Amino acid sequence: MFEWLRNLFPKKQKLGLLPLPPDERDFDLGALGWGEYTPKNTSVVIESSFPVRNQLFNTCTFNSRVVAKERDEGVMLSVPFLVKIAKEWGLITRDGFANLRASELVVQKVGVCTDDLLSESDNLPWDEYSKNNVSELQKDNALEHRSSTFWAVRNRYELWKALDEGHTVRMGSVWSNNTGKLAPYILDFSTGAVVGGHAYLVIGYDRNYNGQDVFVVQNSFGPNWGNKGRMYIKVKDFEYWAAKYGAFTDLDMPKDMSKMFNQYNGKLLKETGSVDVYVVKSGKKWLFPDEATLYSHGHLDEQIVDDVSNFLKEVPLGGTLNFWEGKNVETIKALILRAPHIKTLFSKYFSELFVN
Repeated sequence: MFEWLRNLFPKKQKLGLLPLPPDERDFDLGALGWGEYTPKNTSVVIESSFPVRNQLFNTCTFNSRVVAKERDEGVMLSVPFLVKIAKEWGLITRDGFANLRASELVVQKVGVCTDDLLSESDNLPWDEYSKNNVSELQKDNALEHRSSTFWAVRNRYELWKALDEGHTVRMGSVWSNNTGKLAPYILDFSTGAVVGGHAYLVIGYDRNYNGQDVFVVQNSFGPNWGNKGRMYIKVKDFEYWAAKYGAFTDLDMPKDMSKMFNQYNGKLLKETGSVDVYVVKSGKKWLFPDEATLYSHGHLDEQIVDDVSNFLKEVPLGGTLNFWEGKNVETIKALILRAPHIKTLFSKYFSELFVN
């Protein structure tokens, strides 16, 4: 009866996202060559049949993570399960405050159980809601819903590519007291008083939404907020907030493989028992046909790692590198003129180097 009156005095929105400290262990999509990219469509939305979440505490980080996993798994999952584990691990402060990496670590290490085993309850105080009283049944079920790896998304090109390949992306930004309230629900960070940080899920993009190039975002303030629970963030704003709060997506790649790509990106490796040398870049291995080509591509006195883990055998071959496409060809030519004794190293290319 008095709903119109209550709407004049809305409850304070629950937020909870903290800035993300850097961690060199994060897997970087740049190691897989996710650089410049042109979106394949004018608009894309990764839909879900599950209800729009309405977070009960400052647990936006965990809500956005669960909503992402639900789209991948096709089953409704439990926010309280993530919260309970994260609190036990010391990843939460106050009533739900955490950075994006907190929920990622829980889903990677122990998973998340289904909602039918541990559902939301809006009549519990925070201490009871977040208490780690999960059962063995819930833990076992959670193991069936783990993510092997999570990858940092650094720029709009990686985000477009992830969405085109069916991957949602968790991100966040600051939140003001009037963010997203009015149509067309495009986030405006220039107005209102900042009241905290807030996490949400990028589920798509639209290259011309009300004349703007935007990413489509699923929020966790219920279906009556924004555009049926959705809002929009300008493409040009993404990199700034990703640098402050982080942004993550899932890839179907084993953890060990992901770790190797991240560790050896741009490094020289050779297979055990072989003289062939490769550089790993853009998610592939590239062969140096000879030592001269190593130098022409700028790998002077670099350590060559013996691949005892057999990582290279699992990496697709990108091709054989060309001596003439190296950035140091002219430098090599000048070096030969000053030190003629190294001519033999470049004998294969010598006549062409000095053809003029």
